[in-house]
Amino acid sequence: MFVLVGINDTWRRMACPGAAARGDTCEADYRYLLTRLREATDARLVLIEPFLLPVRQEQWDWRPDLDARIQVVRRLAAESGAVLLPAGGLLARAARLLGGPGKVADDGVHPTGEGHEVLAGAWTELVTAA
Repeated sequence: MFVLVGINDTWRRMACPGAAARGDTCEADYRYLLTRLREATDARLVLIEPFLLPVRQEQWDWRPDLDARIQVVRRLAAESGAVLLPAGGLLARAARLLGGPGKVADDGVHPTGEGHEVLAGAWTELVTAA
C-alpha cells in the first residue's frame, strides 16, 4: 500500500492566507493514518514524499512549507519501517530530461502521464527490491 499526502496541504496554506493561522497538524495526522493502517492491515507501506515541480514563479514560495512536510515523511518512514520513495528528486530529474516541469506535472503538483510513469517505475523497483 502506498501513501502520498502533503502537497495539497501546502497548496491550501499558500492559496488561503488564513489557513496557516490554524496551525499545522501534519505529523500528528500522518502518524495517526499510519497507525490505523498498521492496525487494520498487514500491508507493506510505501511512503511517497510529497513533491512540487514549480511551473509558476510563486510556487517557489511553497518550498519551505513543503520541505517541512517532506522531513515528516522521511522521519515517519524511518520510524515505521516503511519503504520511502523520494518522488521530488526523481520527478525533477525527469523534468530536466523531458524539457521542463510542465512535462512531468503540468500544474506542478499533479503528474502528467510521463510523471505517473516515473512514479510507477520507481514504485515497482522499490517493491520488487523489498
